[in-house]
Amino acid sequence: MAMAKGTIPNGNAVEKHKLVCATGDTNHNKYWQCVLYDSGDVEIEFGRIGVTSSRGVHFGAGRHFMEKKMREKQKGKVNKSTGQREPYFEIEVIDGDTPTAATTKAVSKDKLKDIAKNQIKHSSPETGKLIEWLADINRHQITDATGGKVAWNADKGLFATPLGIITPNAVSEARNLLVKIGDFVADRDFVSHDFKKTVDRYMTIVPQNVGMRWNHRSVFPDLSSVQKQGGILDALDASYISATSMPEDIKKNKKVDQPKVFETKLVLIEDGRVFDRLNKKFKKNVNVHHRDTSRMKLHKVWEVEIGPVFEMFKQISKRLGNVMELFHGTNAANLLSCLKVGLRIAPPSSAHVTGKMWGNGVYASSQSSKALNYATSFWGGRDLGRYFMFLVDFIMGKTFVPPARFSGKLPKLGYDSTYAKAGVSGKPGRSTLLNDEQIVYKDNQVNLKYLLEFKR
Repeated sequence: MAMAKGTIPNGNAVEKHKLVCATGDTNHNKYWQCVLYDSGDVEIEFGRIGVTSSRGVHFGAGRHFMEKKMREKQKGKVNKSTGQREPYFEIEVIDGDTPTAATTKAVSKDKLKDIAKNQIKHSSPETGKLIEWLADINRHQITDATGGKVAWNADKGLFATPLGIITPNAVSEARNLLVKIGDFVADRDFVSHDFKKTVDRYMTIVPQNVGMRWNHRSVFPDLSSVQKQGGILDALDASYISATSMPEDIKKNKKVDQPKVFETKLVLIEDGRVFDRLNKKFKKNVNVHHRDTSRMKLHKVWEVEIGPVFEMFKQISKRLGNVMELFHGTNAANLLSCLKVGLRIAPPSSAHVTGKMWGNGVYASSQSSKALNYATSFWGGRDLGRYFMFLVDFIMGKTFVPPARFSGKLPKLGYDSTYAKAGVSGKPGRSTLLNDEQIVYKDNQVNLKYLLEFKR
């Protein structure tokens, strides 16, 4: 059945499907979209993601025709140069600009900023300004890091891929793939079949405008690129929450409650004794070889409490014991996510940048200047001019100390944590560590206590 280009379908849309084909070896980054209308018309749009598109309507073709075309796309054509089929995969998204029956809502401008400022409990104007700044940095950092590949819709306060907002299930799969990609990048393995297939699958789930020519290494050239992609997923998670919040009845001017995102308290410390204690702790644990961060000055301190995280932490600490007060540094663009859910196992926004030498866990250090390195551009990325570090409690419980040239699997069976000691612990073919690192392998063994801001 011929497609009439540029015509308008009849009736109302009842079903929509979006499929993507991303293959780095052949530079393909294509999408194919079909919409079924109650009139039986089928509208089809296709092209390169974010670059070109063609559109047309098959009048009265019906569901059978649409499903046949989808099967053809999912089977894929054989590429003459590689001899391999290049199938399309359906992606889970909601439209960033077109409300559907399941997601009808009106999202206000800068909604995430509003939610953060309203729901993070604070009493000082200075803390309110910090929350606004963190929300802005989170937004700008993602936009800058992706070169606009994941766009910010200012009218709706959303991040979206060129084909819509990714659903939580899709983001979850993308996170798992990103951890695997980080392993390949850390090993500088850019040519293996598994690396390429993993990147292809990731690019299918998170469609991005990567231009007319791309390959697997161009998207993931280094560990910093892995971190940036993790930031994209954080932003898409936040946008999905905003996009699927309760509708606001504009006509009736009804006020609608915001979705509950933050259960967090952030209190500016004005007690000089607390500030002095933390300042002394920082100075006592610097490594002078960290020339930049060891010279930084503690500027401000906020007490942090994330209600559900703290309650779970208290229960586990009573059972396991051995709580250590440690440092965890992170880029300012990640702080809003941390204030929402605490520190999480293998956070994609810092995958491989915070290290995975000692297994897939949450990392901290008793060495203050080492942790603060992660708040700067030391490991790559843009210097944002403000530097933050958390003071956290780790439930270490029964602790394993790896010896030199350790090659076993972690976490070690029967232990609750790993304490990688400077001058003692190391991997085969590597010298022993220069700084202590502590790792726990369950989210509920971590609690954020203080947010520390530093100045150069």
